[in-house]
Amino acid sequence: QNCRASDITNKVMNGWYDKLTNPEFQKLVAEWLVALGTLALAIVTVYQDRIRAWLRQPEFSVSIGGHTKTPERVKQSLSETEEKNLVTAYSFRIVIKNTGKQRAEEVEVYASSLLHKQADGSYREINSFPGGNLKWVGSQEAFTKAISPGMQRQCRVFAIVNPAERAKSYYQNNPELGVPADKTILGFELTSLPFSRTHLVAPGTYQLVLHIAASNTQPKEVKIEISHLGQWFDDEQKMISQGVGVGII
Repeated sequence: QNCRASDITNKVMNGWYDKLTNPEFQKLVAEWLVALGTLALAIVTVYQDRIRAWLRQPEFSVSIGGHTKTPERVKQSLSETEEKNLVTAYSFRIVIKNTGKQRAEEVEVYASSLLHKQADGSYREINSFPGGNLKWVGSQEAFTKAISPGMQRQCRVFAIVNPAERAKSYYQNNPELGVPADKTILGFELTSLPFSRTHLVAPGTYQLVLHIAASNTQPKEVKIEISHLGQWFDDEQKMISQGVGVGII
C-alpha cells in the first residue's frame, strides 16, 4: 500500500511539473500577471489621492489642558442684548493634538452625553443634558479651521463661577437645581446655551462623553470624569485640590 501511495504521489507531482514547465501554460500565467498588474496600476492611479489620504489621515490625542481664573462678561437676564456684567470664573480646558500625518480640517468637539454617578457607584445618563459643540479657546465658533500635524488647540469644557457672583449671570445660575448660595454650579461651555439652563449641574461626579471629529477623519470618542465638589476657593491650588477634579478615563 505504501508503494502504491508513493506511485500516486509521484504521478501527481510529475503532472504538476509537466504543467508548470509547459511553455503555453507559462505564457498564460505571464499574461494573467501582466493583466493583474495593469489593473492594480489603474486602480492606484484613479484612487491614489484617496489611498494617500487614508494612509496619512489625521489622528487626535486628548489631554487635560489645565484651567484659567479670569473675569468673564455675562448677561444677567435674557432681555439684555449685551454682556455687561463681570463675574470671576474658573474655566477648564482640554488639549486636542493632531498626532497624524495630515492636517485635520474643520475640527469640532461635540459633547454628546452626560452621566451622573449614583450612590451605588453606577452612572446614569442625564436625559435633560442638551449636548452640543464646545467652544475653542479664543473663539465662539463650533469649528476650528485646521490643526496641522504636531500642532494642538485648546477647547473649553466647563466653567465654575464664584457663587457670590453667579446671580449676575443668567446662564450660570439655575435656582431649580436647589444649590445653596455658597456652593458652586458647574456650567458646560456649549456654543449654544439653552434657555432652560440644562447645561448647568449641581455638585457631584460626572462623566462627559465627547466626540472629536474633522471633515477628513473619523470621530474619536473620549470620556472625561469630573468631580465637582461644590466648594469655591480664590486660591487656585486649593480650588484644584479641594473644589474640582478632572481626568480622562
